[in-house]
Amino acid sequence: MKLAVCNFWSADKLAHHTNKDGFLRALAHLRDDYGWETRFFKLAKQETGSLVHPYVTFQYCDDVVEEVLSWEPDAVLLFSDLSFPEIGRLGESGIPVAIAFNGGPFDEYEHVPDLFFVESRVYYDRFKGHGRNVVRAFGTNQDIFYPIPEQPKVFKAFYPANMSLWKRTELFAEAMGKDGISYWIISKKI
Repeated sequence: MKLAVCNFWSADKLAHHTNKDGFLRALAHLRDDYGWETRFFKLAKQETGSLVHPYVTFQYCDDVVEEVLSWEPDAVLLFSDLSFPEIGRLGESGIPVAIAFNGGPFDEYEHVPDLFFVESRVYYDRFKGHGRNVVRAFGTNQDIFYPIPEQPKVFKAFYPANMSLWKRTELFAEAMGKDGISYWIISKKI
């Protein structure tokens, strides 16, 4: 089984090289335990090429859809929201498409994925209510993020997120004040 994972925004290779989160670990699980060939296609921020990560090979390209289709995968897994026109292009290919939904109010290409993986009940209910095939399937990686009893508690909450208006991060700030900490990537979309 060849699985092409893709999204349509660029990021620094260093961020990928050091990333060992649960999503990438899941790709390694498919490779190691099921023999799947997986490749993560991303928009090139600078130069195109490959980065061999312990969990997956990243392929940086100028045209993600063109590269995915030339690789001839059995299925495509989007790690994305539903706002990118490239999703429509992949939908026209005839290759089964699933999405690990990253959130947001966008629905322009909701008709494309055959399967939605979501992390919250809100998104589950939204897509199920639209008649979509949806599974609540991921969230915090508890192998990485777990309580350490001897570590003094400094903050009551941590909020890692894409800083977009629709995330309503001000509610977190208002609720937690100095007792919360967050790390954001600023979205250029909203």
